[in-house]
Amino acid sequence: MTLALAIHRPSARLPLLSQAVRHFGPNWFAATMGTGVVALILGHFSALPLFYEAGRLLWLLNMGLFALFSALYLAHWLLHRETARSIASHPVLSMALGTIPMGLATIGNGFVLFGPEVFGPVAIGIAHSIWWIDCALSLACGLGVPLLMMTRQTHSHAQMTGAWLLPLVAAEVAAVSGMLLAGHVPLADQSGVLLASLVLWACSVPLALGLVALLMVRMIIHGLPPASVAASCWLALGPIGTGALGMVLFSQIAPGALADGALAPLAPALAGASLLLGTLLWGYGLWWVGLATLITARYFAAPVPFNLGWWAYVFPLGVFALATLALANSWGSRTLHMLGLVLVMALLGSWLAVALRTIAATINGSLFAPAVPSEN
Repeated sequence: MTLALAIHRPSARLPLLSQAVRHFGPNWFAATMGTGVVALILGHFSALPLFYEAGRLLWLLNMGLFALFSALYLAHWLLHRETARSIASHPVLSMALGTIPMGLATIGNGFVLFGPEVFGPVAIGIAHSIWWIDCALSLACGLGVPLLMMTRQTHSHAQMTGAWLLPLVAAEVAAVSGMLLAGHVPLADQSGVLLASLVLWACSVPLALGLVALLMVRMIIHGLPPASVAASCWLALGPIGTGALGMVLFSQIAPGALADGALAPLAPALAGASLLLGTLLWGYGLWWVGLATLITARYFAAPVPFNLGWWAYVFPLGVFALATLALANSWGSRTLHMLGLVLVMALLGSWLAVALRTIAATINGSLFAPAVPSEN
C-alpha cells in the first residue's frame, strides 16, 4: 500500500518541477561555487591520478549543475516575472546574485585546467570567452547590487551579515581567473587580460576589506548573527583569501607577462611587492580562519538549521586553501604546503557534508520554500 501511494504520488518524494521553478533563486549557484572550487583544487594534484580524475569529473558535473540552474532560473524569470523582479528589493537574496558569476568563474578555470585534455586546444578560447562574460557579470553585480541596497532596500548595521560581500567579491574572483588564464592566451592578449584582472582586483578587494571591518564591529557591538545565517561568518574569508591568491599569482606571472612591455624594468620589483602583499593578506586570512572556526563551534553547540547558506562553509575555505598552496610554492615552504593539505582535507569534508545535506533537502522539497513574496 505504501509503495503504491509513493508510485501514484511522486510529489511525496520529489518536489514538482513547477514548485522548484517557482521558488528557484540565485542562491542555488552557491553550490556551483563550492563544487567548482573543490574540482579545481583536486585538479592541482596532477601527481595523484585519482585526485586529478575526481577533479575533472567533478568539473564536468559542475558544468551540468550550472546549466541546470541557469535553465531553472531562466524559467523562473519567464514564468514568475513579478516574483523574480522582487529580488531587487530583497535585502538578503539579492546579495546572492554575486554567486552567479563566481560559479561561472569555476567553470572557466576548469577549461584552463582540464579543458585542453578533454576538448583540445579550443578549450583556452572557450575559457577566454567565458572569462569576459564573467567580468561583465561581476562588474554588473558589483555596481548594481550596492545601488539597489542604497535605493530600493532597507538595511541596518545590526542586521548586517557576511552576505553583503557576495556582490563585491565576484570581481576579484574574476581577477584571479584572469591571472590563471593570462599565461595560456596568445602573447598579444596577455597584457590586456592582466591589466583587466588588476582593475577587477582593485574594484573588489579594498571595498570588501572595508566591509569586513564593519562586519567585525557589527559582531562586537550586536553579537553573532542568528543561527540561520551561521555560515556567513566564513564569507569574510572569501575576499581575503581570493585577494591573497590574486597577488601571489600575479607575482608568479608578472616577470614573463611584463617582459616585453613598458613595465619590464619594474617586473621583478612588482613581483616581489605582490608576493609580499599576498603573504600579508594570507596572514590576515589565517587569523580569520581561527575566528570563524571558534564562532562555528559556538553555533554548533546547539542545532543549526540547514539551508543553502551552508555553502559558505565551502568556497571561502577553498580559495584560502588555493592561496595557501600557491604561497607554499612561491616561498618553497614545506610547512605552508602541509598546512595547505590540512585545509584541503577540511574542505573535502565540508563539501561532502554540505553536498549530502543539499541533496537530501532537495529530495524532500524543504529547499523550495518561497524566499520572496510570490505573485498571486
